[in-house]
Amino acid sequence: MTTPPSFDDVAAWIAGVDVDHRFLQVDEIDEGFAELAQQHPSSVRTRRVGTSRLGEPLLLTTVGAGSRDALVVAGVHPNEVTGFRTAASLARLVVDDERFRARYDYTWHFLHNLDPDGARLNETWFDRPGDFEAYARGFFRPAPEEQPEWTFPTDYKDAFFDRMLPETQALARVIDDIRPELYVSLHNSESGGAYWYVSHWDAQLLDDLHRVSETAGVIVDRGEAESPHLTLLAAGVFRAPRFAAEYDAAEAAGEDPAQGFLGSQSLEYAAARGAVTLIPEVPYWSPAAPSTAETDESHSAMIDRTAGQLGAVAERLDELRIRVRPSMTVVSPFWLAAEAFLPFLVADAKADSVRAGSSASDRPATVAETVSRETRVRGFILRYGGMFRRALQAQVDAGLADPAVRAATAEATAIVEEWLAKSDPVDTELLPVRAMVGQQLGSILVVADEIARRRA
Repeated sequence: MTTPPSFDDVAAWIAGVDVDHRFLQVDEIDEGFAELAQQHPSSVRTRRVGTSRLGEPLLLTTVGAGSRDALVVAGVHPNEVTGFRTAASLARLVVDDERFRARYDYTWHFLHNLDPDGARLNETWFDRPGDFEAYARGFFRPAPEEQPEWTFPTDYKDAFFDRMLPETQALARVIDDIRPELYVSLHNSESGGAYWYVSHWDAQLLDDLHRVSETAGVIVDRGEAESPHLTLLAAGVFRAPRFAAEYDAAEAAGEDPAQGFLGSQSLEYAAARGAVTLIPEVPYWSPAAPSTAETDESHSAMIDRTAGQLGAVAERLDELRIRVRPSMTVVSPFWLAAEAFLPFLVADAKADSVRAGSSASDRPATVAETVSRETRVRGFILRYGGMFRRALQAQVDAGLADPAVRAATAEATAIVEEWLAKSDPVDTELLPVRAMVGQQLGSILVVADEIARRRA
């Protein structure tokens, strides 16, 4: 009988993560892989697999020569950048550790950066981890239809999408070419604890994921899920989302199933081609511990209250957007994002209010749930209100701002500054970058172990 692989080895590899406390700039990502290939030309090779919309090369580095294939994608969202360090650390581990190669019989493929154009619009805060003000002021996330991760083809009921971006097409070609057994999309959350999306699981994996968090020094998230329609498998562990299931759940809840839906995710595309899929979500900021203690507020009342907070600000920002639209001649990525996200925030807040009003549950909300919702309100206003302000400022800086744009710039700035001045709903600390990397790396390894158990 084969001895099951020991978690002690995974713990040792997590503990061995050695990175300095900063995020990599866009050029550094490719330079680091180029240096690795130069040092190990027989086991590391890089090829270009596509081109971004602004002409950046999309590069794939292959490391090792195992009998199976794993594909790890970094930079899937340009504001979620721990994955650059994780991919580089994992590639170095494959090269340097013979025991690692023996345990994980994979050829590892690393797509360096799926959205380099978007990542460059976030670079101002990469060398300042922990500076929330710098993060909020420099934050950028593309409109949904401009995100390579979410623009895979869809054809379900009234939803149809086929406007694949060049970056999406490049990733699809890589998946089709490699047909990985393991597919990993590396993500970050903003604040809270670690959580995961998995397509396959057993009881051992659920336990091991929690052990990864304990080893890396990252709490497991126990707050509100990103979507009320997700399937919870264990604390912080969710079944990988599927477009059809999310659509049907939204429809059954009386929500507009087309709201926020465009294409499907890369996970679904890879899973349809036989891959076991994983998203390890690790936060930038985290409280000391997630409290499951009950509050004096019911869960439905808490959802309704926080939805009202978000909705009030989102509606005001959206009114400003509509007012200045005829004057916005500088069609920047920030403006495209504002055009998409501000109406979405209004609709999202309304949907949450409806959900709260129709809830038959009067259970108390927990501290963790309340904190996650309050943090979400503040984060969304600063993220998307901040991008709207950047869009208006671009019009001003171009010397093309009429009185309506100048007035809207002043008001949007006042809103953003007011919410920046508000304290976080709970005391948080930036996780060390090495803890974030250890969390993602360890999660990849225990999913690979789960695949080996199923294969056995």
